[in-house]
Amino acid sequence: MSIEFSGITKIYGDVTANDDISFIIESGTIHALLGENGAGKTTLIKILTGQLEADSGKIIINGDEIKNNAFLTKRNRVGVLGQDPLDFKNFTVRESFFAGLGKDKYWINNKNTDASIINHASNYGFVINPETKISDLSIGKRQELEFLRLLYNETEIIVLDEPTSGLTDDQKMSINLATKEAVKNGATVIIVSHKLMDVIENCDRATILKSGKFAGTFDMPCDPNLLTKAMFQNLSRGPQVKSKLHLNNENVRIDIPDYFFTKNTHKNYNEPINLQKGSIVAIAGLQGSGTEEFIRSCFEESNNYPKFKLIQKKTREIQKFQKAYVPSDRIEKGLFKDVTILEHFAILYYKNKPFINWKSLSKKAEKHLTKLKVKGNVNNYPTDLSGGNQQRLMLSMLPNQSSLLLLEDPTRGLDIQSALDLWNIIMERVQTDILVVFNSSDTEEIEKYADYIVCFYDGKIRCHHPQSSNDGKNFINHISGLIESK
Repeated sequence: MSIEFSGITKIYGDVTANDDISFIIESGTIHALLGENGAGKTTLIKILTGQLEADSGKIIINGDEIKNNAFLTKRNRVGVLGQDPLDFKNFTVRESFFAGLGKDKYWINNKNTDASIINHASNYGFVINPETKISDLSIGKRQELEFLRLLYNETEIIVLDEPTSGLTDDQKMSINLATKEAVKNGATVIIVSHKLMDVIENCDRATILKSGKFAGTFDMPCDPNLLTKAMFQNLSRGPQVKSKLHLNNENVRIDIPDYFFTKNTHKNYNEPINLQKGSIVAIAGLQGSGTEEFIRSCFEESNNYPKFKLIQKKTREIQKFQKAYVPSDRIEKGLFKDVTILEHFAILYYKNKPFINWKSLSKKAEKHLTKLKVKGNVNNYPTDLSGGNQQRLMLSMLPNQSSLLLLEDPTRGLDIQSALDLWNIIMERVQTDILVVFNSSDTEEIEKYADYIVCFYDGKIRCHHPQSSNDGKNFINHISGLIESK
């Protein structure tokens, strides 16, 4: 199905999200939509799917102007796989898979249904247990499930919003192959992405948005530098040097329960991790390997997960008020979607006070937003912001005092510039913070920023080691070997 955007404009108050955007997506192609966070990509997709109504302009599909875009979605002609899954976390995979598909059935034969799901998944290289609760799946697995639902329903226009963000190489390959198979079967696919090499290798064409305006359409493959220049006017540099272990005598110790070690774990690893204050610790591993659970268990106790103890100055355990946690699921766990940005800061600064000085608070909040380059104003809701700006917003609300900073997949879904900006912020904080602990499946990010690495595999710690100029590269290769052996 061919898609033509003609003069699409959408304005939020004093912010023009889409400014007279016009371009064509050819039928039966994979078309990328590129641009920095806040460039207007998400707004344009929401207009296509009927979640928003354009202030002006029109969308033409197969030569016909579409008056009611929401009708397309209801008829399953348009489907979206977002970087933040929109599913029912209390459902099983089986229940979630068939929810909303419009099948007129009064009962479901679980055995036949499970076989159908398993067979459908295996056709695209996915492995899914129909009885698993959605709440027990990683974001990567939840993305796989939503993508399978789109394919099962024979959706004609598939929008993939950062489809491979946070996925393993095998998962990325499966989704890329499944996407090409869907196109062979007649679908038109739009990929919203910041992964330029993925776009160059898998897409037919790419359209770039910049500050809400159309900035050009390019045939693939092409020079990635050409795309970067079109997306960013001035691409600033990130931290020039990786954080060095601080030259002080204050240590932080992580006591690890025996639960996390296996017979394959080297005996020298089955010991506490001793770190100098201000270190950056990377928790490396595949989606679902236990890295996110590690981060969360450092922040709060869980009935299903043994607790890690973090000890400062040999005997004093780090308390919860000293910890700052930034989850990967920005809307569900990090922010309140129905609360304005200003009200978020009110919760932060006035939670134990009877009265709020809104004028003073507004000025303080605006300073935070300006410092962290959040594209939005204090009266916006988090859902009005792009993923990168939501991430910056969460960082802007971190406590100023020295903290144990816990970050879940911090650059997931961020463009190149936003990722560099985020690490500049972290590198500033690390000079005074107790520790920075982040999880990632991106070995390049780990190699660039980590002082110490803990490697997870199948829910267990396989090894942990300092990341230094002498042995860092070998250790990264060791992690990659574990990933490839899965």
